[in-house]
Amino acid sequence: MERAQRLVASLLGQDIPQSIRARALRLSSIINSKLGQTPEALNGLNEAVLVFESIGDRLMTASTLRDTGGIYFAMGNFRDALQSYEKAVALMKESKEGFSQENLVNEDGEAESGVRVFGLPLSDSLRAVAGLYARTGRINLAIKPLEEMLEEGRKGGNIRVQAEALSELGLAYRRIGRLKDAEMAYREAIPLMEQLRAIPGRAHDLCGLGMTLEQGGNIRESEPFFRQSLQLFEQIGDKYGQAKLWHCLARFHHHARNYELSQNLYLQSLQYYRDVGYIANTGPVLLDLAKLKNSLGQYQDAVNFCEEAKSIFTNLEDQTGIAVAFVDLGITYYIQGQQQLSLQNWKQARSIYEKVSPSLSEPVNGTSNFSDDSELIVLDDWVNWLSMYDPTKQRLLFEKLSLAVTLLGSSD
Repeated sequence: MERAQRLVASLLGQDIPQSIRARALRLSSIINSKLGQTPEALNGLNEAVLVFESIGDRLMTASTLRDTGGIYFAMGNFRDALQSYEKAVALMKESKEGFSQENLVNEDGEAESGVRVFGLPLSDSLRAVAGLYARTGRINLAIKPLEEMLEEGRKGGNIRVQAEALSELGLAYRRIGRLKDAEMAYREAIPLMEQLRAIPGRAHDLCGLGMTLEQGGNIRESEPFFRQSLQLFEQIGDKYGQAKLWHCLARFHHHARNYELSQNLYLQSLQYYRDVGYIANTGPVLLDLAKLKNSLGQYQDAVNFCEEAKSIFTNLEDQTGIAVAFVDLGITYYIQGQQQLSLQNWKQARSIYEKVSPSLSEPVNGTSNFSDDSELIVLDDWVNWLSMYDPTKQRLLFEKLSLAVTLLGSSD
């Protein structure tokens, strides 16, 4: 990455055509974002957008806006990320020649031949929007466009579009508990990524497959996929990928009660995410760290980590994530015997769930899984963030919350 950075800087120091300069600015920004130099990356992308707009290149303007959205998401800024993605989609939908490669010309009037290095901006931008929704709990807004993207990729025989659609579908399916569908999507995507020689894509899909198995309770089976994924990320020096896998392996060792090793891996994951400016992924790490701290009796640390996670989810406008942080805060206080603080946090969580999914407050078949004389208190298990968007898990958690609030409220 550092060598690439020097080479692009050398290119930008030369007298080059505007189209090449804009591409070099975009590439430099992508490298800067990988190295954690977020302000420089954003500045470069904004400059590249202006150049692409000045030469009328809608394809690359849209692609660069998509990159900008990715950086905003990494920073934990949902609103600006969505705005950038939507601009990219709108730009490509306005451009009827968006998919026509043979009609493209550069600013010197010469035809540009071959497929663009950065792919088809419309499908990429749609995938980016759907991926943003999938990562912030709005799964119902993600699956349909991804399934349509996959279908288009299959019709056109575009392996890259198929592979990337399958990767995102694997994430979306996993998050709502469709684990068989998620596993099939990842297993289909991995050989396609190998065919494309896309090492980062294959590494992410191996990780996704491992997480799917973990979410389904097959924790031992998940570990080899995590190891394979980490090896690939280390091979290419991808700090973001390494941070992601250290979090996965931290959970594996946490489950095995290897607390010291688990804590070191959690902290290493957090540090790398912060080094590269990828704040969006730190919320789940912080919640897992809080759970570990509770196991060690370090309750104030657990509270602090939950509060920090809640702040991350708030910036992402992820209501489910915010609710889960409140639930886990309530558990932490309850363990310490601070029932009033538990009640306050669980009321907040229940209120959010009622707004996000009103149907949760309607008992299935007119009954609840818990009776009024259930033992206080049933919220003894930390919320597993892997499955926090799963509707079935949400209903069970909501019923536990409702019972806990009723019982604690009546004991005041």
